Formats: sequence, C-alpha cells, structure tokens
Amino acid sequence: MKGTFSYLNTERIFIEILAPNYFHGFSFSELIYMEKSRYQLIELYDHKVFGKILILDGRPQFSSLDEHIYHEILVHPAMIAHPNPKQIAILGGGDGCALREVLKYSSVEKVFLVDMDERVVEVCREYLPEINQGSFDDPRVKLMFMDAYAFIKDWNGSPFDVIIIDLTDPISLISAKLYTQEFFKLISSKLSENGILSIQCESPTISKWLFPIHFANIAATLKSVFKHVIHAREFIFSYGSDWGFSYASQSIDLESLTSDLIDRRLKERGIKTKYYCGDTHESITKLPLSIKSEIDSEKPIKLKDAMRYVKEYMDLKDKLEAIL
Repeated sequence: MKGTFSYLNTERIFIEILAPNYFHGFSFSELIYMEKSRYQLIELYDHKVFGKILILDGRPQFSSLDEHIYHEILVHPAMIAHPNPKQIAILGGGDGCALREVLKYSSVEKVFLVDMDERVVEVCREYLPEINQGSFDDPRVKLMFMDAYAFIKDWNGSPFDVIIIDLTDPISLISAKLYTQEFFKLISSKLSENGILSIQCESPTISKWLFPIHFANIAATLKSVFKHVIHAREFIFSYGSDWGFSYASQSIDLESLTSDLIDRRLKERGIKTKYYCGDTHESITKLPLSIKSEIDSEKPIKLKDAMRYVKEYMDLKDKLEAIL
C-alpha cells in the first residue's frame, strides 16, 4: 500500500514493521469497522485466535485475547501500591480497558479519562462493550477530549493519587513531548503526597531499533525525575514482542511491593484479576542485566531532544516507505 510506513494492509492481511527486517502479521477473518477520524485511522477486525483487534494508525492497540495482560500490568501495581487511591487520571486509554481496571477499586471517587480522539471512545463504546464493560458510563468518570499535555499543565484541582499514561507510540510531536523530563516533572507536581505514576513505555527488547524514544531512555528519564522507580516487562502476544511498563513515585518505595503484600491487598480490596497477582509482579519486575545496563547508559529525554527525535523518525519513515 503506497504511502504507509509502519504497516501494510491489503484487504484482510496486516503486516507491521516492529524493527528493521522484523515483521509481525495477521490474516483477519472480518473487518468490523473502519474510519478515518480527525486524528487517526481507526480499524477494528476479528481474528479467529485473538478475537477483536483494535488498530490505530496501523499499530495494534489490543486484542480481546490478551488485553487483560497489558491492562492489568499497567493499572494494578500503581493502584495496589497506593494506600487509598481516590482521584485518578488516565492519559490516553480511549478503549476504556485501563478505565475498567481502575473502576474495580471501591476507594476511587473520580477518574479523568483524557484522550484527544472522541471517536475512539465512541467506536469502542459501540463495538467493544464486552471488553470495556460500560466503564465510560460509570458516574465516577469524566471524559476529557483534549491534549494530555495541556490537561496536566493547566490542572489546578486537587492532586491525583495515580496517573496512568496509556498513550500511543512517541513518534509524533503530540505524543513525543509526553515522554520528556519536562512532562514528567509536570506529572510529579500534580501528584498527591503518596502519588504514583504508571506508564507504558514500549518494548524493552526491540523498540530501540525503530523508535528514537524507547524503553531504555524513557526509563532513564523517569529515574531523573522520581525518587522511586521500578520497571516491568511481559510478552504481549498480539504485539509480537515483549512490552515495558514503569511505575514511579516520590514517596512510596515501590520495591517494597512483595508477592504476599500484593495478594493481601488484592484480597482486602476485593479486586478480581485474570493475570496479575503477587507472583506475577515479582516475575515481571525482574529485568535482565542487559536491559538494566541499557537504562543506566541512557540520558534523560528533554523536550528539545524529543522534537529532534521525531524528525529523525520521520526521516527513517521516508526511507522505509521507499523500500515498501
């Protein structure tokens, strides 16, 4: 398909470039929905193994087979680590899955879901109710269709107990600035005393081969801002790779989360999960030495760097388009 970069989509065959000379593909059984919104191409397909697959601008966001793995790992470590999470902000997450997990906590009083593309929410509300489980209509939820950077920068209300960043890949000017030292400092200033940040941060293994902003330098940037930072990774089948997550706080020692403590808090708070538990947490947070070394060798991403990285990525995009 002429003019595409990260994927090829010919009828019902989808091929995504994960790294140079490394491809990940699907053959779909049915196209459920397709729309070009103001911001991106929204596609929803059905697959015999993965079930429903949501794709935004050529990149899979989740499949109904394994989305619970991603979203439970993204949400629960931060929610469990906080003693009493009441006010939450989710930046991105227009599919409603992270929102679904947050709303399992009875302590939660208000959740702000901040996503630029209202159409993603509307499409997922209509076509994926069995996945987001009516989370958009919970009275505790306030939908904010706006830029996440502006939302955090201009926020003057009470601080957030947990902020969850579930954004698209940092390959545009809009998304790249949300992975910078400047933005993480803003995040820190909007968190409560025991506040915690949770963020998806690309594949620890392969993102460095394609994205100038990748797992290791995102992790290094968090470390430059927050006192306590831990990382996790798990293989996400529908992504075709491992995926990284980070959790950060200025006051809560996140490394003190033990298997027994997590299981006890899940039980005390009445949280039902399919994948995440104490043993899972201990497993996914044990990173290999090679990845730790990569984090230690990286420098924090500053806003000016992010803008340069986007230009570098666009140059690489043009080269790969020529090949395709």
